[in-house]
Amino acid sequence: MKSSEHNIQEHEKGNASHNSAKPNYNAFISGLLSNPATTKEDRERIVELLLKERDKGFVTKEQVEQMILEFKGNVSGPINDGSKHFHDPKRMIGFLYQFSKNDSYKWFTHAPDATNQDFDYEAYVENAKSGFQAIAKGINQYTWNNVYNFIFDTKDAAKDSFNNDIKIRWKDLKVWCMEHRFKHPYYELVDDYTFERYITIFKNTIEFRTDDNNLIFANRIEDFMYDYAIKSSDISLEFLESFYSIGGSLRVYVDVRQLFTAFVEIGKWIVSNKSKSNKVEFSLDEAEDRYVFSIFHKGSFMNIDDEKLKGLSGDFHKIRNILLNVADWTIEADVKDSPLHIVCLDSQTEYNLNDRKKATVSSANKLEAIQQKIGGVKHIITLYKNIQS
Repeated sequence: MKSSEHNIQEHEKGNASHNSAKPNYNAFISGLLSNPATTKEDRERIVELLLKERDKGFVTKEQVEQMILEFKGNVSGPINDGSKHFHDPKRMIGFLYQFSKNDSYKWFTHAPDATNQDFDYEAYVENAKSGFQAIAKGINQYTWNNVYNFIFDTKDAAKDSFNNDIKIRWKDLKVWCMEHRFKHPYYELVDDYTFERYITIFKNTIEFRTDDNNLIFANRIEDFMYDYAIKSSDISLEFLESFYSIGGSLRVYVDVRQLFTAFVEIGKWIVSNKSKSNKVEFSLDEAEDRYVFSIFHKGSFMNIDDEKLKGLSGDFHKIRNILLNVADWTIEADVKDSPLHIVCLDSQTEYNLNDRKKATVSSANKLEAIQQKIGGVKHIITLYKNIQS
């Protein structure tokens, strides 16, 4: 890295006395980042230097991030700027809702209003890419990547709710769109199916919808619990009336893939503790701005030491990172002989951006004593309602 760092520093000295240096400086850095001869380690060091130079007025954080996008051809999440970051699922909702309310993103996931609706693929994609950094700020990096990989031309696959590759993405329609200027490809036949099929698969990764009975929250969750999360014939699953009555009309924007991944991990806990109890109960509650989904392993208990209860290692930490900026998570449990309210993720939960690829929860679980026994271990997942403004 010595040669690259030396070149940057020499370039800075040469430009220090010129007011017009900023565009040249940015072009120079962008060239270094995109140069195939620049190693991964060199690029990471360049980014560190850029962040330092940002404070001197040479380059802004947004320009740094744009340069990284240019050389990678993909997005791997926000960059650490040294400030504190707090868990906030509402940022994710605001981001995903853009695909319904914002014309710059809506037509990636919707049928055209009319068969003759103008749709300039190149202009639409470039416009969406230019604003993506702003609307996606502060969301879970896995949500960020998956959305970006579906709508833009990247080397990485987009994933469905079950973490399988989505076979056809927008980039696969690029040639067709260039040959059919101003025509939307929603109804175009690809691989024996219309593109609508693959758009629908993607839409099911970013929201629970009510326009298809098979895809409503109650049905999707019930099937997932039986088929994937708690796939054990000797565990009894009971879905309460509230689960069906509220879950039949629940509609929220959420990263379903991350939510399902968390359910699988919680299911592993339950299966590994089935000797304590084989009964699991599911319920839903609704408040003005949220839905509260509970997974109650009745008759179970936690036998866990104080260090692990902090949630900074092991399975606790793993699930916290999966649900970071996706949903709030609390546990009410009989722990040894002391019932506890364990707040794993809420608005006061801090996380670090240690590099551009991974956000990590950094603050410990909050432990609050409860007077009465819980009668088991209850996982409480809070999903916030859609932003309609």
